[in-house]
Amino acid sequence: FYELSDEDMDYILDTFPIVKRRDMKKYGEYRTKRLILEKYEELKPMFK
Repeated sequence: FYELSDEDMDYILDTFPIVKRRDMKKYGEYRTKRLILEKYEELKPMFK
């Protein structure tokens, strides 16, 4: 398991412009990023 900071996760997810563009068109937000970050926060304690 790699420990990634919140900033690292934010940066990594922003490297998917096509997903972001599709989400913005369909949902009006970068939904995929939001869902991944929510799940990441939920699972973080399991890896400490």
